[in-house]
Amino acid sequence: MKTKINLIFCCAVVILLSAALGTLHAQGQTAGSINQNSQSFTQKVNMSNVGNKDDDGLYYLLLCKLLPNVSTKIFGALKIESYTKDICDIEIDVFLNALSDNNKNDINNLCNIVNVRIVTVQYGGEEHIAIELIGIKNISDISFTGYAENKSLLLVNENAVEIINDTIGNGTRAGDPWTTSGNNIYNTNSGNVGIGNSSPPYKAVISNGSSGLEIDPTGVQFAEGIGIQTYNRVANQYTPFQIYSSKLILGGGNVGIGTSNPTQKLHVSGNMYLNGNMGIGISTPDATLDISGNRGTTNSRNFRVLYSNGGNLTNTEFSALTHVSTLAGGNGWTALYAKQGSAAKAGVFEGDVRITGTLKAGEVIASVNGADFVFDDDYRLRTLAEVEEFINTNKHLPDITPASEMEQNGLNMGEFQIQLLQKIEELTLYVIELKKENEMQQKRIEELEKTNKN
Repeated sequence: MKTKINLIFCCAVVILLSAALGTLHAQGQTAGSINQNSQSFTQKVNMSNVGNKDDDGLYYLLLCKLLPNVSTKIFGALKIESYTKDICDIEIDVFLNALSDNNKNDINNLCNIVNVRIVTVQYGGEEHIAIELIGIKNISDISFTGYAENKSLLLVNENAVEIINDTIGNGTRAGDPWTTSGNNIYNTNSGNVGIGNSSPPYKAVISNGSSGLEIDPTGVQFAEGIGIQTYNRVANQYTPFQIYSSKLILGGGNVGIGTSNPTQKLHVSGNMYLNGNMGIGISTPDATLDISGNRGTTNSRNFRVLYSNGGNLTNTEFSALTHVSTLAGGNGWTALYAKQGSAAKAGVFEGDVRITGTLKAGEVIASVNGADFVFDDDYRLRTLAEVEEFINTNKHLPDITPASEMEQNGLNMGEFQIQLLQKIEELTLYVIELKKENEMQQKRIEELEKTNKN
């Protein structure tokens, strides 16, 4: 005999036949039995005497036995009532034809009190058609009114049976929106799905009671596409979203942070903090910012910072490994290039700048104070004899940095230019003084020559 039952949800005509009323009592694995003296009956199960009221496990109402080569017929109504007086009626009309596949398997299982489905189970060495009840702690009464061929009509807990077939018919689980399709399972619910959340605001919500992962493919929360967010519904604020993986691979498209319209593979609108090295064109950066690439063609750059505000700073840039056609030598390549459009300054450096090599410039302007103090009335100009003595002793001019210090510490060009200017101005004073002495001597010579003639 075929035991697979195809279930079609519909309303069946229920034949209500009254019979004696009995009460079931839970005893061990078997929760109770129903009077079987009549094929047509009405029987009520008092759930206050069945198991633990807090028991949220499985119970099975055995409707009838399945006998080899014997047709089986069940029709009637299963009435379920909660302690809050909510009631649902489940209509059943099943006919298993032992001689053919012409079977009838109708069940109206719309029930919001308890999850219900029809299964075939093994109990006491015999196969039964049974109603599976999931979560009965809020159920006060169950009654079945109708007809059951070869009826068994026992209420047993899950430890007493072995499920033989839990995908009867098309696999629709009574009272449950999950449906199987081959090896797949899908949800026929048109609303939202919540795990840990009884009022999910979006299609799928997984929550720990306050914070949760929320998925919205409908465009309610997000402007386009499918949105995923982590949100705390109690504190009404977003929460961190963490991913732990050896790799995170995006198949294509652009990633936007702070923008809904990214134009590049990574588009960040706002500030960015990087704690570590960043490589551009290099997978193992050794510097905070490590840029590597092949030298391009004419007018290309390996690295560039470009700024343009539409005003005087248009085309201001700082770049490296840059081709500049106006450079002397004709090759046009320079390691460092700075330009500030039509403004007066191409760059400002605060602090020390060290150049190892030759510095070539069309003009160098140093900020200095000058040496005009040499011409002050209180300036003491050494005599030439004092200068000669200083030179003989120290082997360099007074107020000029000695060569040994230049070799060790380098030369301060600004200070050195002032020192040279000071010496030039002192030489000027010496020349003026010598001129005066020369004029005085010339006058004395002329006087002596005049005396000798007389």
